[in-house]
Amino acid sequence: MSASVALGVAGLSSTIRQKAATGPTIDLPFLGVTMNIRLISGSSCRRSIYENDIRACVTARHEKDVLSLCGKLADFFRWSNKEAAKVAIFRLAHEGTAAQQLSFFCELKQYVTNEWQNSLTWQIFSDNPPVFHIGEVGIRGCTVSEIAPTDHIVFDLEDTCRLLCSMHYDGSSVISEFHRFAVGTVAGRSADSVLAAQERFLSDAPNLLSALKLIGLPQDHSFRDIGPTVERMVHEMTGDVDAAARAAHNAVNLTYLATLDELKAP
Repeated sequence: MSASVALGVAGLSSTIRQKAATGPTIDLPFLGVTMNIRLISGSSCRRSIYENDIRACVTARHEKDVLSLCGKLADFFRWSNKEAAKVAIFRLAHEGTAAQQLSFFCELKQYVTNEWQNSLTWQIFSDNPPVFHIGEVGIRGCTVSEIAPTDHIVFDLEDTCRLLCSMHYDGSSVISEFHRFAVGTVAGRSADSVLAAQERFLSDAPNLLSALKLIGLPQDHSFRDIGPTVERMVHEMTGDVDAAARAAHNAVNLTYLATLDELKAP
């Protein structure tokens, strides 16, 4: 039985900046602030990753330093994935390419329950390096524009859609708000004019476009698969039928526009 993880955050109003010995810059909460990733295990005993666990994962020098024999035994008997989640956080903080970081971020999200998926986000910026957020903890990501062909990882459909749902651009959810922030005010608004505005926006947002390609749009999955899968995921996360439909429409447009960009490439 696989475990689900629930992320709980309380009182994270202040952060300090630390630098891992071999990893990227990380925003961590002050000591004394309560933060934990709660695991729903197969037993009646809850498992949690506390603030100190997360701090240890992102600042450790070696993967073995974040594991414990007692933790492995507890996972075995309680059917939970606390140790696996800790390893995923460590690898996310220490990997050297965007594709590798994404693979471990995606793994971490697999342990998170639907209602807490929005607490784990991939923040893309127009003029700054990306940041992975685990609640209020930020782990600086590798620049997506530095992607090499050998770095490409093929994500399955579920993982691609999960990553797409976690993506934010300059602070706005891509899957929920692309139809707004990429269009603005369009005179004589129609389906064609909206799509043309979105195409212009994406052509001027290379970091966002690179991120879409990194998760497999459009080369690994078509819009016919992406749309329904995103709609189901967003509905599971929010219970909002309208929000799920808008997200599916945005996902289809994003996949189509990424396809157009591929066709334009020399």
